[in-house]
Amino acid sequence: GNAGQGGNNGITVYSAGTGDPVTGVFATGGGTISMTGTANGPSNYGNGSHGIFVSGDRSQVQSTAAITLTGYGIANGVGSQNSDGVAVLSGASIVTTANGAIQITGTGGGTLANPLDQSGYGVFVDSNAVVEAAGAGSVSITGTMGVANGIFDLNFTRFTNGAIRADSTGVRVTGGGQIVTNSGPLTIVGNGNAVGNEAFSAYGVFIANSGSAVRSTTGNISITGTGGGTEEGRAGGDTFGVFLFDHATVSTGGAGTVQLTGTGGLTSGGVSIGVEVFNNSAVSAVDGSITLNGTGGQSSNTFAGWDKPYANHGVELGSD
Repeated sequence: GNAGQGGNNGITVYSAGTGDPVTGVFATGGGTISMTGTANGPSNYGNGSHGIFVSGDRSQVQSTAAITLTGYGIANGVGSQNSDGVAVLSGASIVTTANGAIQITGTGGGTLANPLDQSGYGVFVDSNAVVEAAGAGSVSITGTMGVANGIFDLNFTRFTNGAIRADSTGVRVTGGGQIVTNSGPLTIVGNGNAVGNEAFSAYGVFIANSGSAVRSTTGNISITGTGGGTEEGRAGGDTFGVFLFDHATVSTGGAGTVQLTGTGGLTSGGVSIGVEVFNNSAVSAVDGSITLNGTGGQSSNTFAGWDKPYANHGVELGSD
């Protein structure tokens, strides 16, 4: 891949556009792919500093066997806008073409002592990017959110003392991103973390926007998320365990099953819900079962508005 784009990524696989040649990492004949990357410097605003960064619709990581990606955001988040463990963006693809397993593990950047300025996702799949295992291949994704800074207020504006709105997510699938298997199992785990200076939101697993999907043809799907926030570093906004928003879908067919398990985090200014399916999002199966298990977190929410009655639900299904 071509390094750069103004960031300090550990590993970069990048193509600028449809006219570029295919750029990537390829293994054929049963060969496996293993990549480990650690962000190695702060990012400028508008650019990231990621452990592994795969971006562009001509960028591919492809094998006929197993693919393992492990990425770590920058440890010292001061001066960095965002730092993800593993980011797969802008039409890029990570695909096994036979029965191989895909395993992606990412840890967002920042620490409570040295938080990021804006966002830190463990694993980020966005803008029509695809992670897919064909045949009986499986997908397993584990992301731990980074620690981001910011100040929350009721108007979502920017911001007291010059701080910017910030968020962190364990596993984030947005903008038409898709995670797919055929008959193999699909497992996602999104882990919470402390939150610097009451950052805006901290989700374990966040799947959002029309076209964004976690789906299998007939395989079982398991999604587990824990919202962010600790006693030492509470979130200032919402901290859901598993959050489906704005026409996102989780689906399987045949006898495949779906299980969503979420635990809300700790917040001082938002709501803390275990599993939230909201705003025309959907969870579906054909002959298999659907199970939603949610445990509300801890919220010291004092809002007088609509949020107040829903501060700590285990499971909520709703829309605007």
